[in-house]
Amino acid sequence: MLAKLSGRLRVPRALPAAAATRRLIQEKAGGNASAERKKTFGEEDDPSRFRFTAPLNARKKGRALLEDPLWNKGTAFSAEERDRLGLRGFLPADIREICEQRDTFLRQMRQHADDPLRQNLMLQDLHNRNETLFHRVLMDEIGEIAPLVYTPTVGRVCQNFSETFQRARGMFITPDDRGEMGTMMRNWPRTHCQVVVVTDGSRILGLVRRARAQLTRRNSAQLGAMMCNCGAFA
Repeated sequence: MLAKLSGRLRVPRALPAAAATRRLIQEKAGGNASAERKKTFGEEDDPSRFRFTAPLNARKKGRALLEDPLWNKGTAFSAEERDRLGLRGFLPADIREICEQRDTFLRQMRQHADDPLRQNLMLQDLHNRNETLFHRVLMDEIGEIAPLVYTPTVGRVCQNFSETFQRARGMFITPDDRGEMGTMMRNWPRTHCQVVVVTDGSRILGLVRRARAQLTRRNSAQLGAMMCNCGAFA
C-alpha cells in the first residue's frame, strides 16, 4: 500500500550527496554574487535578470560574430566568451554590463534632443550593430524611445529614406522581379522562419495619401518613389 501511494505521489528522487553539496555551494555563491550585483547596479539594473536560463549556441566566431547584430554584444562579452568565441583582440579590453552600455548610449542620444530625426538614425545604427542593446534601451526607456521609432518621427524618416538608408534589412520586391520569386527566396540566408511580415507601403502613416493630394505639384514617378521608400522601411 505504501509503495502504491509513493508511486502515485511521485516522491522526488534523492540527489547523490556530492551533487547535493555542489548545488548548495553554487546556490550560496550565486546568492552572494546576485546580492553584490544588486548593490553595485541597483535592483532594476541587476544584470542577472537578463541572462538566459540556458546558454545559446553561437554558430559564428570572431569577426563574423561581431558583424552579426543578432549576436554582437560589443564590450558586454565576458573574458571567457571572448576566448571561446575567438574575440580576443577584436574589442576594447574594458568589459561593461549591458546597463552601462545603455546609459552611455542614452547620454550620447540625448545630446541631440532637438533633432528627433538624428536620434532615430542613432537608434537605427544601434539596431544594425547590436540588437540586444537596442531592445534593452527600448524596453527600459519606452516612453522616450517610442516617439522616436514610431509616430511622429517615423513619418519624416520614411520621407527621407533614400537619403538616410544605412543597411538593408529584409527583402525588397518590385514588379521587375516577377517570375524570379523562387530565386529571390533561395537568396535568403536562413532556412528556418517563423514569422513573415509583408507590406506594399500603401498605408504607412498616410504618407501616400498625402502624396496623392499633392500630385498636381509632383509627377507620378516621385509618388512611386515615395511608395517604394515607405515599403522598404516597413
